[in-house]
Amino acid sequence: MAVTDAQMQALITRLVGDVDPTTGDPTTAGTGIVATNMPTLWSIHEAKGTVLPALRRWYVQRDAYELVLAVLRSQYDWTDAARQSFHANQQVKAAEAGYKRASDEIGRLEAGVAGRGTPAVGTIAATAPLRPPDAWAAAVAEASTGPGPDPNSSRYSGSPYPPLVAPP
Repeated sequence: MAVTDAQMQALITRLVGDVDPTTGDPTTAGTGIVATNMPTLWSIHEAKGTVLPALRRWYVQRDAYELVLAVLRSQYDWTDAARQSFHANQQVKAAEAGYKRASDEIGRLEAGVAGRGTPAVGTIAATAPLRPPDAWAAAVAEASTGPGPDPNSSRYSGSPYPPLVAPP
């Protein structure tokens, strides 16, 4: 069963983790920075899916991490008088690690696509020489005594010259 675009977007949102755009707190209500921008990210990288479907997913995931980092970078570690502390730097490091993983996977996939090369398209320039009809008798006699039929013979390629039969 194929995965739909909506399923892939929801999966990326779950993998990256969504945060509230103002506070940076985790959210699951679909109102976070990643969920609200997911359709835009998916549309931006639409062309990547034509090159390789997995490439689109990784580009969107990398950009989702970038959105999370934009929110979390403004946060800082703190400890209050009651010795309660909050280490926002750990969230930033986790998001940066996810960003790096996505970037590395994009590089690996793009290197694989680039290694395939471009298919060669064009007219065949080098062909076996055609013999004129008056030389066919000698060619047929040669083929009948040789190891077998000539695979480059024009009789197998749709040549306008009719095949000759060996003289009796």
